[in-house]
Amino acid sequence: MFRYVDRLAIGALVSLACAALQAQTIGDYSRAQRAVIESTIARNGARHGAQGPTELPALLPLAASAPIPTTPSALPRPTPIEPAMPQVTVAGVVVTPSKALAEVSVDGATYMLTVGQPVPGTPWSVTTVSSHRVVLSGGPGARGSRTILLASEGP
Repeated sequence: MFRYVDRLAIGALVSLACAALQAQTIGDYSRAQRAVIESTIARNGARHGAQGPTELPALLPLAASAPIPTTPSALPRPTPIEPAMPQVTVAGVVVTPSKALAEVSVDGATYMLTVGQPVPGTPWSVTTVSSHRVVLSGGPGARGSRTILLASEGP
């Protein structure tokens, strides 16, 4: 059992050492890519009778890699996102001799509300409930009022 663990540990150590030796920097990759490009150009130039090798711009000398400092002023400022207003719909009205109720749905949740009650999760409150319309008035954050006309039954 211990021999297996020792071999596994030695194998992992050798793998890590090999990976560290083969690690490439961006400069190494650029030089290798440049060599491939230059050999391709030289091969194609000789094959097609070109005027000669094309000069490529010189690479910048290899510099020590250091993180680029970012200051808070250099970062873009996030734009404030206004919260989405909930979807408010009126499905129907129940009118009795003593009171009138509006069936108001807010993002799928249904509430039976009377005049004066606030619509949950919104800046609206119920102002008027009649058999053919419901009026919602706005509080802070809402503009004006909303009148929702209901379809009448029959001809």
